[in-house]
Amino acid sequence: MKSPLTSSLLLFAVSVFCQPYDNIYIPAANYQVNMLETPWSFRRINNNRIIFGTFDGIHTVISEMDSLVFASDGQTVLNKKMEVMQNGDDLKGAKGGAYCSLAIRHVKQNKKYFLFTGRGSYSFNNIKDELYYHVIDLKLDNGNGSILADKKNVLLSTGMIEPISYVKTCEGYWLIAKENSFRFKSYKIDKRGLDTNAVISEVAENVIYQKNDSGIYDGSPFMDVSFDGNLLALSYNGKRNFIDVFNLNLLTGGLTKKMKIDLNPGERSHGIAFSRFENILFYMSYEEDSLRLYKVIINSDQESYTQEVLYQFKNSVPYTGSERAFLIDQNDDIVFSNDWNIIRLSNDGLSLDTVSNAELSKTNLLLASQLAPPHKVIYFPELIHREIEADTVYICKGEKIKLYTGPHLSNIVWNDSIAYDTLEIDQEGMYVMSASDATCTYFDTIYVNYKSQSLPFNKKYQLCDERELVINPPEGLNDLIWQNGSTDSLIVSIPGFYKFSASIGECILNDSIEVVEAISYENVLDTSTCGHAVSINLDPRLNDLVWNDGSNELDRTLKDGNYHFKANLLGCEVHDTFRVDVVDVPEFDKDISICPLDSMTIKLSSGISVVEWSDGYKSLDALERTFYSQGLYSFSYHYMSCVFYDTVAVRKIETIPTFTLDSILCRDEFLEVSLSAPYENIEWNDGQMGGYRILSEPGTYSFKAIYNDCRVEGRYIIENKPTNNPPILRDTLKICFGEALPNIDNVTWNSEPELTKTFQVVKYNYVDSNKCVIKADVLLEMEKCSPCKVILPNILSQNSGITSIAYNNCDVEIEEFTLLDRWGNIVCDLHGLSPGSTVLCNNFSELIPGVYAYVLVMIDEHGSPFRFVGDITIVK
Repeated sequence: MKSPLTSSLLLFAVSVFCQPYDNIYIPAANYQVNMLETPWSFRRINNNRIIFGTFDGIHTVISEMDSLVFASDGQTVLNKKMEVMQNGDDLKGAKGGAYCSLAIRHVKQNKKYFLFTGRGSYSFNNIKDELYYHVIDLKLDNGNGSILADKKNVLLSTGMIEPISYVKTCEGYWLIAKENSFRFKSYKIDKRGLDTNAVISEVAENVIYQKNDSGIYDGSPFMDVSFDGNLLALSYNGKRNFIDVFNLNLLTGGLTKKMKIDLNPGERSHGIAFSRFENILFYMSYEEDSLRLYKVIINSDQESYTQEVLYQFKNSVPYTGSERAFLIDQNDDIVFSNDWNIIRLSNDGLSLDTVSNAELSKTNLLLASQLAPPHKVIYFPELIHREIEADTVYICKGEKIKLYTGPHLSNIVWNDSIAYDTLEIDQEGMYVMSASDATCTYFDTIYVNYKSQSLPFNKKYQLCDERELVINPPEGLNDLIWQNGSTDSLIVSIPGFYKFSASIGECILNDSIEVVEAISYENVLDTSTCGHAVSINLDPRLNDLVWNDGSNELDRTLKDGNYHFKANLLGCEVHDTFRVDVVDVPEFDKDISICPLDSMTIKLSSGISVVEWSDGYKSLDALERTFYSQGLYSFSYHYMSCVFYDTVAVRKIETIPTFTLDSILCRDEFLEVSLSAPYENIEWNDGQMGGYRILSEPGTYSFKAIYNDCRVEGRYIIENKPTNNPPILRDTLKICFGEALPNIDNVTWNSEPELTKTFQVVKYNYVDSNKCVIKADVLLEMEKCSPCKVILPNILSQNSGITSIAYNNCDVEIEEFTLLDRWGNIVCDLHGLSPGSTVLCNNFSELIPGVYAYVLVMIDEHGSPFRFVGDITIVK
């Protein structure tokens, strides 16, 4: 895993390297226990007793090089003198519990620590189910440390339960905290500090721990992280009969369920801790009056485990508090305590050592709750070490500094060159170092700059005509001593080097100045230049420059004329004169356009010679060239002893309308062509002239013309669409007077004629399948048609009760109704029936069944008679 940590002089990278537990601190008793001596020795840290850690709780002690840095019980912080740290009281936290406080050193600033406090098993003070953090700066209060006022009791999260732990990565840490639910919260700590946005993992059992009226919770889970940082174990303290093991992602801080370690029936798991060297987990189990320490080996397949009882304690749990907490020391042995004894059990369970001290027994405290550190204290390798927290170091010229790395790093490389852990530097620059440890590769960068030492005067002077030079000491230069012993002005009459010593700011300067003969600058520079002007760049050492035209510029562009200036050069006045003769570039057309069908010829100015085109073009007349296609054409030429370079841009006119138009017309259609200005001199292929034409016959009509001074061509192609015949109408179309012309698909009558004649011709248009319109006509015959109809049934039954034989649908008069049998005899004869009457035959029921003929005459509203003839069948 690689991760660059940049831009810090004191940049700390995490590593799998932990502080050996050579000493155990008992803060409440102000004692330090040296575990390396045999028997263990006890040393009182401070004879002043402090009320500290008076409840059953695990506390934080930070030590470096066997010296106490600070300690906390969750409500108070003690400094290295075992005195209350400045601003270190009244912390929101709990003294009683398995995880009262936790300290993590800042990744970038090694004198700062994050201290985390929160809910304990006994929450008698103002703490709720909350997690707080505080920032300790050990540089304050004369190195004794202080909690920053604006970074004290800062709420980080709510709804929390006791366990908090942390794991190191190649960029910093993950702080792991447990909610009073099924959720973990992971907070990232890196060189930027603490990220208060948590990564949520909802993977644990949904166990809720309740608080009674006395403020005591009915338990708390226990949690530990493996030394390699990849595993996290959680014990539910009797709420569940198993221990959960989770995978921890060091990149994201997320947790996923890995396995479940089952307990024996009736047992409750308490304190847990991982081995320092392998994936081995130790846990305390309590069952009635039996206390056992288990050793669980997580197999290499990372999916199964084996466990065994490492030690079973006698005398019905005499080790008060030991089930809550124990430590794994540098030898992987297990350390815990009872009221006044500290006990160490070997990791094979075969050896049990106990040490007692009369002073400890006087404290009457649960030592198990006072063993510290309760978590792994990490040493961070210091990459580039200086006692400042900055990215840039300032040194005086000639000063050397040493940059060195902290312990436990290897493969150290400075600026891509292999080096040892110490580098001496006396030059400005950027220095990049990379190094690695067992798990990570780190990077750091430091910038070394000189402190401001620029001389406030020139380092080179010249003797002018007076042959004596006085150099006065400038402001900002202190403690000046010249080589001749002078401490004030230096008087010089001969050239040479003159040494001096002085101080500038914090730096001592040993340097010299140079005095030279006066530089002669009186010369005349006459120049001819090819082009429009000449550029002049004068010596930048010139001061007080004045040109004869009033300009004060060192760098100028001069045209034709005489130019003179005077200036000061290193204390002496100098002069110079310029005469400039400019050869102007000859003018000619360098941007031309050509028509699509034409070419363009240019001719260069006279006086030009030796013309060479970049594309190799050559012609008899070197000054003339014809262009047929667009592009950039570069060339060089000689003019009045100057060589010039130029380019002709040839652009083809793209807007000239040379075209071909193809049109397909229906019969009787035509195309109207109108070509107007800027078209001129239009001539067609059939000899016609001008831009207006009507084209109707099939064929090709082409023309030539002039368009904006360019020759253009155009072409119109006329074709006829095939046409279909109109639909065949009857030779004579019969309709009744008063009726409209009939609707026929794709037929449009030209107009509505006055349909008053018996015979007349009507015109119509027909649209065929090609959308062409065909004109035709038809003979129309008009006839009178009665608007009324006689309604008689085909068959009529005499038994139906119907007495009406015929009906009419108009309110008109029935002139005559006659019914005849098959022999022609009239069986019913009616006349002059008024409008709306029905035809009734009185003898209808007496008629012999059979087929009868009828004749019916009606008079319409115009007085016109209409005769209807038909037959009807009468049945019984």
